[in-house]
Amino acid sequence: MRRLFLLPFLWLAQPVLAGGPEGVWAHDPDWCSDPSMRIEITESEIIGRENTCEITGRTEIEGLSAQHLSLRCMGEGMVSEEERLILIGEDSLWQWFGAGDPLIFHRCSE
Repeated sequence: MRRLFLLPFLWLAQPVLAGGPEGVWAHDPDWCSDPSMRIEITESEIIGRENTCEITGRTEIEGLSAQHLSLRCMGEGMVSEEERLILIGEDSLWQWFGAGDPLIFHRCSE
């Protein structure tokens, strides 16, 4: 049922970039100048202000600019296993955690 919820949002995904989601992102473009307000996505990690998530699995969703990520996250003394769906656009990235609205991030010029 969760996957069906996302279907209305998929049309918003723009064509995938050659490099995928790797780069620096901020929830608000004005926050790009503040390193504490950004996240960085590398080939192997998502690094945020309060936590870091190791990417333990990555599945490209065929025909879409999207990836399903399996993560092992560590922060504030806690470890958790998480699943995320990300939709990748030229200058935007949506992260959906499986419930609620997705979080929208904007690409920062590094």
